[in-house]
Amino acid sequence: MIQFPITINENGDVTKFWSIAEAESWLEVVDVTNNEYVATDAGNQPLLLTVADEIRPVFFGLFKMRHSVVKVLEQPLSASSGHSRMIKSDQLQELRALVAAIIGNSISFDEASQALLRFNGTATSKLVHHLQHMVADCDIRSKDVAYRTFQNESAEKLLGELEAS
Repeated sequence: MIQFPITINENGDVTKFWSIAEAESWLEVVDVTNNEYVATDAGNQPLLLTVADEIRPVFFGLFKMRHSVVKVLEQPLSASSGHSRMIKSDQLQELRALVAAIIGNSISFDEASQALLRFNGTATSKLVHHLQHMVADCDIRSKDVAYRTFQNESAEKLLGELEAS
């Protein structure tokens, strides 16, 4: 569990936040992407800063727009303790089920996005990135069979590579 305040160090400039929402609203997507920040909680445990895509309604809900946001998360145990970032078999099973749910369109955008956040900091980054695009492109996937097939096959291939490693 994250202990407050959260400390963000940006090249020696230190800022403290008393809530996750406050920290997430202050952090900039481009800086998180470029690894400009080091984040820790009050117990000096490292925190994971990641960027997620959200789809938000705009113009009175007539359109949807993809928007990148910063997420502050607890560092997975394997990543924060210096142990291997390899994925465990139970995580692999969960990921396999998630891939099937995304391919089968049986999971909402929000549920899939939340589920994918749990895999940050593991050896799954390529697959997670691909799945985030699949979820965000659900409107295109429903209309373009060739694109949907390409994305599904790519997800299965990345999952197979992960299982083989």
